[in-house]
Amino acid sequence: MLGGDLAIIKSAAENNFIFSLLKKQKTITVWGVWLGLVRKADKKFYWIDDTPLAKGYRAWGSGEPNNARGIEKCGNMYGLGLLNHLTVEGEAPKMESLWSNLTWSILSKALDRSNSTSAAICFLSIASICPQDGWVHYGNFSYLVIDIPTLKWSDARRTCEILGGDLAIVRSAAENNFIFDLIKKQKTITNWGVWLGLVRKADTKFYWIDDTPMANGYTAWLTGKPDSVSQKCAHMYGTGGGAGKWDDVYCENSPSYFTSSPVILCKKKK
Repeated sequence: MLGGDLAIIKSAAENNFIFSLLKKQKTITVWGVWLGLVRKADKKFYWIDDTPLAKGYRAWGSGEPNNARGIEKCGNMYGLGLLNHLTVEGEAPKMESLWSNLTWSILSKALDRSNSTSAAICFLSIASICPQDGWVHYGNFSYLVIDIPTLKWSDARRTCEILGGDLAIVRSAAENNFIFDLIKKQKTITNWGVWLGLVRKADTKFYWIDDTPMANGYTAWLTGKPDSVSQKCAHMYGTGGGAGKWDDVYCENSPSYFTSSPVILCKKKK
């Protein structure tokens, strides 16, 4: 989709560079970033190019990998100072830039990679990505779908901004149909489809992210929608009876709704 893969780290210098890049991001989670590192059936870790981890550079945190509950099959680099999980006297060591192992869980399944052992991909979030292609032209604009379920509207918007665009503003039925056709071509199509560049303001009315009142133009709300002033963001359904139609939704979803959450749709001028 974006022409690359998760990072393989071959040296301390590269590890330090990645951590310095991570620290520059606006959103830095405790668990940091996923690595291109996966535990195979032999219970050993391999990079996604099938290189055994045991033969090269490693930067595991203290006590890692621990394979908690026997289900932690992916590797991550910590992003924030995380206290050691063991109870100790005084201050526990910090784990910034060091590695841990985490559960494969629903994240890889959502991306249809759950049956792959040699090229498993697991995602935490997107902070900075640079696709070489993938933009699709329509009229005077280009569109990009990043088909990774994204819990927060603000994270989706920030991703588009990093890529030189923004969340999509939909001006006509023809454009809405084009976007829906684009969604249907993706490998991952969630029930909640894609986030839209549409937000409810203090006056409880919806506006596009360029401050255009939604009421002044085209809309494609599902029958009965929008229906809750507490739901301040909008998405286009990807599947189900409402596919291609819009709905109002909370701007941040619970992790339990990950597999249903909207993916990212970016739009920019050619």
